[in-house]
Amino acid sequence: MLTADHAKWRQAGIGGSDARVIAGGTAEEWAALKAEKIDGVRPVFTKEQRFLMDMGSAVEPIILNYLDEHIIKVALRNQPSHMKADPYFRCTLDGVTELNQPVECKFHTGAKDLDELQEFYWPQLQHELLVTGAKSLVFAVAFGQWGRFGHVLVEPDREFQNAYMMRALLFKKYCWEGGDLPEDLRSSDPQVIPQNVPRLRDHVWPASDNQIADLATKWLETQSVAQLFKEADAGLKKQVPEDCRSATWVRDGRGIKITVNKAGSKSIKPHVGTP
Repeated sequence: MLTADHAKWRQAGIGGSDARVIAGGTAEEWAALKAEKIDGVRPVFTKEQRFLMDMGSAVEPIILNYLDEHIIKVALRNQPSHMKADPYFRCTLDGVTELNQPVECKFHTGAKDLDELQEFYWPQLQHELLVTGAKSLVFAVAFGQWGRFGHVLVEPDREFQNAYMMRALLFKKYCWEGGDLPEDLRSSDPQVIPQNVPRLRDHVWPASDNQIADLATKWLETQSVAQLFKEADAGLKKQVPEDCRSATWVRDGRGIKITVNKAGSKSIKPHVGTP
């Protein structure tokens, strides 16, 4: 939930969470953001959205702690900031490193990887770089479904920032000076500012590379066998009676033995001899 002070801070200018709407929102999204800035109309979230937002807030200190302990020292946390040349451009940084890099934390429970999340949050990340004038920003993510941490160093996208500044000034005029919506927002195909998100290159091995050919062929030939092995492994473990600490099957002196540890975890090994 937004505090009164936080809501007042958001109303006074464009923050990082507004950046995606400024960069590529629809006319309806611009109107809703204007209502928030001018009339104090707060966004309405479902209970599921609020739950995820609360989870993100709760995990943020954990992300900063991990970053501070294993990657780079975090000097400041929850730091309000605004552009010196125009305080209308502002943000609340999750953290600032000892090298004066802004830190943006996210908690992700979906299927996006770090590259995809960087692209999705690109407007917010570039907004924070623009506001602070920093040469780089640390984008740190905790992946809930994988139980792991990832981070990437984001640098200014000058082409995006220049177009974004022009767009944001149009929004400022639209809000406080009675300006009209940008022309493209009045059409059915709103303009989205191009993003120059760096990605690793795609590599293609030559067909004549025998080492790759041998490995790729083995992978293709054993893929179906590996899948059958997984299915048999899972099926066998399900068949172990609940009151057993081991279960054995042998035919003609060769078979398998499933053992169960104190935590209930099951493992299967080849077994030779009698049960």
